[in-house]
Amino acid sequence: MRLESAKLLWDASEAAKAVHTFTDGVTKGRFFAELLLRSAVERQLESVGSRGEVHRTAGRRP
Repeated sequence: MRLESAKLLWDASEAAKAVHTFTDGVTKGRFFAELLLRSAVERQLESVGSRGEVHRTAGRRP
């Protein structure tokens, strides 16, 4: 595995762990009631998605 790929996967893994930490024990009602919590989770999920997209397209040539 290339170093850059490993870094991207590490970042995605850390973001996923953060989502788990943020939401552990949180009810659905509380999640939807707290803008700050939803925003934090959304940001981490965007990070996972963007890392996956960069990793997927890293081997392509323009």
